[in-house]
Amino acid sequence: MPEKKIETSQATQATAPAELGVAAEMPAGRPSAFQALKAPNYRAFWVGSFLSNIGTWMQSVAQGWLVLQLTNSPLWLGLVGFASSLPSLVFSLMGGVWADRFNRRKLLFFTQSMMMVSALAIGLLTAGHRIVVAEIMLFGFLSGLANSVNGPAYQATLPDLVNEKDLLNAVALDSAQFNLSRVVGPTLGGLALAAFGVAACFFLNAASFLALLAALTLIRLPGNVTVSKNTIWRDLIEGVQYVRRTPILLVVLLIVAVMASFGMPYVTMLPVFARDILKSGASGLGYLYGAAGIGAVIGTLTLAALRDLKHKGITILTCSSLFGLSIVLFGLSRNYLMSLFFLSLVGMMMIGALTLAKTLLQATASVEMRGRVMSMYFFCGVGFFPLGNLVAGTVAGWRGATFALEFGGSVVLLFSVTMLIFVPRIRRWVRQGSRSPNP
Repeated sequence: MPEKKIETSQATQATAPAELGVAAEMPAGRPSAFQALKAPNYRAFWVGSFLSNIGTWMQSVAQGWLVLQLTNSPLWLGLVGFASSLPSLVFSLMGGVWADRFNRRKLLFFTQSMMMVSALAIGLLTAGHRIVVAEIMLFGFLSGLANSVNGPAYQATLPDLVNEKDLLNAVALDSAQFNLSRVVGPTLGGLALAAFGVAACFFLNAASFLALLAALTLIRLPGNVTVSKNTIWRDLIEGVQYVRRTPILLVVLLIVAVMASFGMPYVTMLPVFARDILKSGASGLGYLYGAAGIGAVIGTLTLAALRDLKHKGITILTCSSLFGLSIVLFGLSRNYLMSLFFLSLVGMMMIGALTLAKTLLQATASVEMRGRVMSMYFFCGVGFFPLGNLVAGTVAGWRGATFALEFGGSVVLLFSVTMLIFVPRIRRWVRQGSRSPNP
């Protein structure tokens, strides 16, 4: 993709809120929990992302079920998840450099198109009864490659769509749409899987990308790209050095990495729990995904209503502790309704920690470094996920899915509690929120 060298003039910056659809100043009074949606750019982006994510979650349900049918192995579930997420571990940091150097809207349009083509291809192979696990891994890898660039660009775009004071509200509402899609998408995916078969879920996901592509043609963004005399590799090194000099960024990214490595792979093991442990079938699998989504929506709407929050760092650690504990309790449960309840807690605590982490990072990072900082968030949150899937799949193949979840949840819980109790210096760092104290 050719590099676009655009410099935003002072006049453009001065008129940006009016011209770019940023929400106008609120009159005195109680702020709205949906304030960010008053910005036309953000509203179009939100709706397009929501519809697209519904399709993605439908495919997630179908793909896990398909892999289990083809292999009858929880190890292969972990391996497929590893292949899909591996590119984020390798390429997401470079994706952040591109998000700072290229036009973000065009970059998002390209990556979303690539993921749409991947979903369509795997749907056609499945419909033709020619699909094998190797092809699922291949297209998962290609889709993950596009997502490794898409993720940092997406996160770096959010602050350009709203006023700075509405950033937490915007991030929370964005998390809300993602997690509302976790309720709607898996539920629809389970129903479509039972009624129309696996291939239909892949086709519906391919069609859902059209919603965000349409939104990207409608919104206007400021020219985020500036002339850089550095090589891409040098820009990447500068981003890493910037984070290393800012303790609050380091601490938050470490928390996200531990959650992604040991906690989030619970998602990959859900098909095993639905089929073999809870005996709930394909439709029950959709409800398990949906329960975590409901909890996440409740958490994000609570954060959106608060609009701002002091002591974000301590709240992040508290949420991550409860996230690990909830995973352990879900792994121990053999009652379907109790499992749904524990999964709702998992979703609520996970999204509380991640939403506040994203807000803290976006508010702390300078504009010229935002893409690279958010790529490191993506690297820790999504890039470490394949390693977690690999570990979870291996442990599940050795000792079973229950032990794998209990192990991962316990690591997250112990790490978070240790950070809260035994490292007071880090507690001072994270308590200071967006400030960056000297070490």
